Amino acid sequence: MTAEGALTRGLGHVDGQTEALLHITHARAYAAVGERPAAACALPAAEDPPQGNDAEPGTTCGSR
Repeated sequence: MTAEGALTRGLGHVDGQTEALLHITHARAYAAVGERPAAACALPAAEDPPQGNDAEPGTTCGSR
């Protein structure tokens, strides 16, 4: 399972700390493959996770 897949599956089903960890993992996965802008964009969601329809990974910062 990809970091993005884990994030998608976990949203709304885990506590806030676990969701923050999933967002951090998502950002680190981008950084590991050299996608620095996407990593920088994904990281703030760990501090303030998006709500509602914006909670889908990859939809913040206009990345997809």
